Amino acid sequence: MSSAETSAGGAERVHRLEEIATMEAFVREARLAWTHERRLYSFARQKACETHRDCSPPRNSSLMEICMHRINPLFTAILLALAFVLNGVGCTRSTSDRDLVYKRPFELIEMANTPGGAFGAGALPKVLWLDPRSPKAFAEGHVPQATNIPFPDIERTHEATCRGFEMYFVYDTDYNDVLAKASAKRLLELGYKNVYCMLGGLKAWKTDGNPVATSPEPAPAPGPASVGGAMPAATPAK
Repeated sequence: MSSAETSAGGAERVHRLEEIATMEAFVREARLAWTHERRLYSFARQKACETHRDCSPPRNSSLMEICMHRINPLFTAILLALAFVLNGVGCTRSTSDRDLVYKRPFELIEMANTPGGAFGAGALPKVLWLDPRSPKAFAEGHVPQATNIPFPDIERTHEATCRGFEMYFVYDTDYNDVLAKASAKRLLELGYKNVYCMLGGLKAWKTDGNPVATSPEPAPAPGPASVGGAMPAATPAK
């Protein structure tokens, strides 16, 4: 197993452990909320009983009123738990391999070179060609116009490097696509749409006769306003 695969696997395991820890914290908070609400409800009910000497639902109550009278503490705890989730705790989207969409190199090139709008009258889409490999691997050869964002840095830097694009094309070195899959999943979990994995990675890109760029250092991460999606004309796979 290569160091890149080991790194990707380790990062994904860490991510899953973080998700589990978050969910455990959510369960603890929900239980505390439920216990607190039960105590408050019991106290209020006791005071009401002491005052009115009657803790049963009012006569001629509707079925809904009776149900709410009986399950009010649980209902309140559920609402609190939902509010807790919506406030940002435990809301990371979970993904699997089934969420990934694969495209061959020439298909991605065609997508990048297809204008939007009615009858293709619009501008070319803003595409981020994302290379999640190490800076060294990126410098040795990469897709022209690609941006090197190593997989461990995606979550930390995505606000500055990934926002504002319309499509995201992620690739790795070859057909194994370990880093590409992990990076595409991370983008999906962060809320990005139109995320595609290049089938075969850089190896398939070269096999199709497409150009490969090299650089002494990784290209800086551009903003969406400075980079379009245009790429060399598509070379159909043989």
